[in-house]
Amino acid sequence: MPISAFLPEARRELHEAYARGKLLPDSSLLCRQINRIAGELTGLGAAEPVKPDGLFAAALQGRRRRA
Repeated sequence: MPISAFLPEARRELHEAYARGKLLPDSSLLCRQINRIAGELTGLGAAEPVKPDGLFAAALQGRRRRA
């Protein structure tokens, strides 16, 4: 299955997300392109963005969940 892709330059956007400990925003062109490539590789098509919740969201935000 041939796959071609264009990944835009997103150095600043990646740096800002990394510095904040966050994922790239769903509106990011780079995020959308990565989503498209993953969909083509899996044969599932582009997936809708999923908002993290629970323990995963707490880990992304750098907070601990209290038991």
